[in-house]
Amino acid sequence: MTIVGGVNGYLDGTRGEAASVFVRPTAAGDIRVRFYDMNGVLVRNIVVPSSGGLTLVISWNLNSDSGQAVPAGVYPILVEAPGIEYRDKLVVVR
Repeated sequence: MTIVGGVNGYLDGTRGEAASVFVRPTAAGDIRVRFYDMNGVLVRNIVVPSSGGLTLVISWNLNSDSGQAVPAGVYPILVEAPGIEYRDKLVVVR
């Protein structure tokens, strides 16, 4: 489980940067990647089916589910997949 993107972990959507989440589930099932704002409001929900055992890359372009660019701030992330529950944070700058 790895999340990469931006310079030193800071993502800038004005430079076209995106977050890449590398996930390798242990079995078949859905991979769910959720991005929240600091108030706990879900801003982006990505669901990708997986056959398991392979590493998939899920990208977030710093837009909400409605397609709007998210404002600068800290975004907690929850990744759930078969055999995985991972929490982390990303920082978006503008």
